[in-house]
Amino acid sequence: MLEKINKLQIPIINFTSLKIAANKVFAFEQFNSEIINLIANWPDPEIVILDSGFALGNSLGQKNNLKIVQDHINLTTLNPFIGHIPPKFFAVNNLYKTNIFPELEPVIIVGLNPNSRPSLEQSKILLKASANYYSFNLVLTALVAAFHNKNVIGLIQET
Repeated sequence: MLEKINKLQIPIINFTSLKIAANKVFAFEQFNSEIINLIANWPDPEIVILDSGFALGNSLGQKNNLKIVQDHINLTTLNPFIGHIPPKFFAVNNLYKTNIFPELEPVIIVGLNPNSRPSLEQSKILLKASANYYSFNLVLTALVAAFHNKNVIGLIQET
């Protein structure tokens, strides 16, 4: 799978320790204002966002497997637009493109604040809502990309 990612000519924002050799890779430890400016200023219509994903409940697969994001639930309680972008309404339905990696398992992720973890009871509720994983950076980055009319390919590395 990394070979296919490395051949992409699409910008990649990488929040994982995976070594990506593609042309336009931007590595970050966590979401920040530099990402907002980066996305706002690049001309490419698509973006790949790669983040670590943590299974809700029992692990769904082998560690380090990649999954493709088909949707998200935003529980970050953060607004990435304050002080950076003038407010406007924008659509986030059908935000994620999954057809570029049809061989990957599609998942629904929950965006959480960094360093927070769902309790067992919260995990049960999120699983009932069809969520599979949670992550800390992908959802906020995807929202910024959507604001700038980018097609988003969301990938998580199961951790």
